[in-house]
Amino acid sequence: MIGGYLGNMDPILDIPYIVVLGFSACLLVLGLRQSEEKMVFSKRNRIWIFLMVGMCIFLVQFSMLIAWTPISSKYIQGVQGRYFLPCLPLILMALKNKKVILQKCYTNIMLVLMLFGNCYALCRIFSIVCLRISN
Repeated sequence: MIGGYLGNMDPILDIPYIVVLGFSACLLVLGLRQSEEKMVFSKRNRIWIFLMVGMCIFLVQFSMLIAWTPISSKYIQGVQGRYFLPCLPLILMALKNKKVILQKCYTNIMLVLMLFGNCYALCRIFSIVCLRISN
């Protein structure tokens, strides 16, 4: 998993946000329609997908409101980003439309960039943990 702070909000054990933004941009490009692809979902189906994602977000928030948040709290507590990961493929599939079409195939480039980003994140976290153990 790539994200900000890892391990109980440890400010040292983290991945730089530029890497996180790079992963997000790669996923966005991979989710767009390419010129040789045909439309998989109609506009009606894409609207239905966004409604399902919205309902999923609402239900996650509602479940944390009931199960985790104290009554005296002014905001919902306990919600984690990993709860929304099942919605990510649905959102990426629904991005394909007739207006935004990539003329060149960037799939291999994006996958290689994501591979290098994962290798960087793994090496960074591993080196930080090894430095802590050695001290």
